[in-house]
Amino acid sequence: YRHVPSKTRSARFRSLIDAGADLVLGHHPHVVQGVEHYGGGIIFHSLGNFSFGSKTRRHLDNGARLYSMMGRVHLRGAQIAEAELIPLYVNNSRPWTRGSVTLPARHASPQLLSGEFAQAALDEFVAFSAALPGASSTTLERIGDRLFVDLDQGKRSEEDRETRVQQQAAEWQAALEAGVWDCPT
Repeated sequence: YRHVPSKTRSARFRSLIDAGADLVLGHHPHVVQGVEHYGGGIIFHSLGNFSFGSKTRRHLDNGARLYSMMGRVHLRGAQIAEAELIPLYVNNSRPWTRGSVTLPARHASPQLLSGEFAQAALDEFVAFSAALPGASSTTLERIGDRLFVDLDQGKRSEEDRETRVQQQAAEWQAALEAGVWDCPT
């Protein structure tokens, strides 16, 4: 239930990249942890829970946040071209209220975040990434309601950013129409 992994765990994940892995997908602490661009690879230190039917008492006792992320990796040939973080709410027993909007708790059903909810979670994802022990600086670029690991070192065009926001809007709409996700507005 810690959002920052131990120095030993972080070093172990980096050693996997050093040994030739391009992507490390961490899990198990039941909470999201940071993402890191290390060497030529990407490390998602913990994606958190996706769909987990637990009660949240231990989360609360440990001050853990009750959201998670999906990692989406885009490939160009055999190379990672882009890594994206998509925020989720995975609380099983407590609603989340921001302003006048409440996101209800759903048992074992992740909820895709958008708007104010997504921005709050993304703020924390950035902080968790910055707090990774021994990590080199990883730039995370916020585009709409998602974060992207900046593999282009700030060279993304405004046109590409706008295209990404439009793609997100189309994905939200398709998910809502299909009944796959119940997204807050």
